[in-house]
Amino acid sequence: MDWDPHPGQLVVCVDDDYQNELGIKEIVLGHVYTIRAVTDPDELFAVLCGRPLDEPGVMLVEVHRPSSPDLGETPFGAYRFKPVDDKRLEVFRKAQAPTDEVPA
Repeated sequence: MDWDPHPGQLVVCVDDDYQNELGIKEIVLGHVYTIRAVTDPDELFAVLCGRPLDEPGVMLVEVHRPSSPDLGETPFGAYRFKPVDDKRLEVFRKAQAPTDEVPA
């Protein structure tokens, strides 16, 4: 992985090839999420979730998964996301910002 996730960081989903045990997609390709927490790489979660053993997990502000009494909330693999490009985000924010100008 070529980036370090951190709480508060905006990320875009690049891999939504996952459904929970009820067959519901919890994340959507192309949607932007906010990292709520980052977990250390965990071999058990990696094996259960099919993610690389050395990848951290991320929990998202927008998605709260049910917690297991023994394991807590299962994080998503960080490999499913990439950071939002701050330069591109700034261009988008400027384009969406209100303006005092009145169109002629």
